[in-house]
Amino acid sequence: MFGSEVVSVSIQRGMVFKYFNGSVWVPGQTFLTADGTSSWHYDNLTPSTGSYTVVAKAGRRGCDKQVIYSTVTFFFDNIVPNFYQPLSR
Repeated sequence: MFGSEVVSVSIQRGMVFKYFNGSVWVPGQTFLTADGTSSWHYDNLTPSTGSYTVVAKAGRRGCDKQVIYSTVTFFFDNIVPNFYQPLSR
C-alpha cells in the first residue's frame, strides 16, 4: 500500500453481519485503524471458532476517499483436538 498514511480494517463474523468495533460485535460495519501501512496488523481480537471476512483499505489521513485494497474470508479453528493416535514405526 505504497504512499498510504493509514490502513483500516473491517472484521465481519460469519454470515450474521456482525462487525467487531474494537471491543464487541455490532450490527453495522465498522473500520478500525490497523498498526502499520506497508505491512500492517491488527492485534485486538481473539476470535472464536468460525468464519470471518476481513476488508482492508488504505488512504491518507483526513481523506474520505479510501479504496478497498483487499478482502479475504477464512475459517478460524481454535478447538483443540481431543483425539490421540500414537505414531507407529
